[in-house]
Amino acid sequence: EDQFIVEDIGGVLQLIKERVSYNVGLYKTFDEILTNAVDQSVRDPSMTYVTVLIAEDSITIKNDGKEMIPIEKQTISIKGVEKTLWIPEMIFGHMRSSSNFDDTQERIVGGRNGLGAKLTNIFSKLFTITIVNRGVCYKQSFSNNLSVINPPVITKVAEPNSFTVSFTPDIERFGCKSMIENDNFKMMTKRVYDIAGVIREKVKVFFNDELIPITNFKEYCAMLQPVQSVYYKSGWWELIISPSEQFNHITFVNGINTFSGGSHLNYILNQIIKAIQEFFTKKHKMTVSESVIKNSLTLCINTKIVNPAFKSQSKEELTTKQ
Repeated sequence: EDQFIVEDIGGVLQLIKERVSYNVGLYKTFDEILTNAVDQSVRDPSMTYVTVLIAEDSITIKNDGKEMIPIEKQTISIKGVEKTLWIPEMIFGHMRSSSNFDDTQERIVGGRNGLGAKLTNIFSKLFTITIVNRGVCYKQSFSNNLSVINPPVITKVAEPNSFTVSFTPDIERFGCKSMIENDNFKMMTKRVYDIAGVIREKVKVFFNDELIPITNFKEYCAMLQPVQSVYYKSGWWELIISPSEQFNHITFVNGINTFSGGSHLNYILNQIIKAIQEFFTKKHKMTVSESVIKNSLTLCINTKIVNPAFKSQSKEELTTKQ
């Protein structure tokens, strides 16, 4: 696909569109966990950092915050049988467990159905969670594509609150020899930069032990290096509009990169096209087609949508009605 990736050109970070070859399934196992960290920054205003480490065969994502997953037990019914489970195990190791099922609640997070982290677990050889909450450390590993659930190890520690997910993707199931082969690593790297651009400004994002020097969406879009651009912000909407030789867009909904755009992109783009057409009609008595205007724009959108709907679990296209 043609995708934007991050390149260091002469010491300047730039977003460059390239033809890339990457494994979408493998990419999403990474993206689901990273999106969880973004969601946590929405739920927990005390969160200050996200760290991402990508090695040749493993990925580790960690964040802090006051509001950690409770290290408690809860009784649930599994196939008609009552079981008492630790809440972290229930969240990451058992299907149909989520806090996102009630659509009467208005949420502006990326998670919708409680599937993402579990699917990553299923497609991992090893998946480990570590929760430090109020002096208690809960560590549990799942292995062999979630066919083995190891008992948790719970200890007392003198550490600040944190949540860590470390997993080894089952790359053979994706037909890959290495997690960083082809452009997989480029796409994952760009996704971490996405997060730095759309997450709450006070949250620092570290990638492979280095602080990403981006603190807001405007700085993120500056990597496009446009000759000129217009920045607009209203409520939950942030836009960057730039001239272009062909139509390009980079769009986000609740921290999710919607590669294929969707209703949010159409909502904004149609307004811009209409306004420009009206300008040419009134000022210059000219009729300019939609395609001519569209193909002269690069449009970047960062927005929050309450309880968003997507075309598929990969969440590449927003389908929420306008």
